[in-house]
Amino acid sequence: MSNLDKAIKVLKDEGYIEDDIARIVTDWGKAAFSRVYSEMMLAFTEEETQELERIEDKEKMEKEIKKRFVEKTRKNPDTMAREYLDIIASEFLATHIKETKIPP
Repeated sequence: MSNLDKAIKVLKDEGYIEDDIARIVTDWGKAAFSRVYSEMMLAFTEEETQELERIEDKEKMEKEIKKRFVEKTRKNPDTMAREYLDIIASEFLATHIKETKIPP
């Protein structure tokens, strides 16, 4: 079971409704995507970034950014996003355990 699955289970066990869980997981996904996107853009020189930004079609630009990032770094952005999401879920679990731990 992944950390994300464990975190979802904790949220369900705490009584959160599906809509709230979906919102929380969506927020975590956005945070993971933001981190990946930042890393992707940091991989490019200023000239490369300007060249990419000249692509008018947003979808084509995003595909080109991803393609060039993979070529340049050999990292898969989708895998990176899953890893960051797992880290976020892991941090949630650690905080939850700390907050629910019964003192001796």
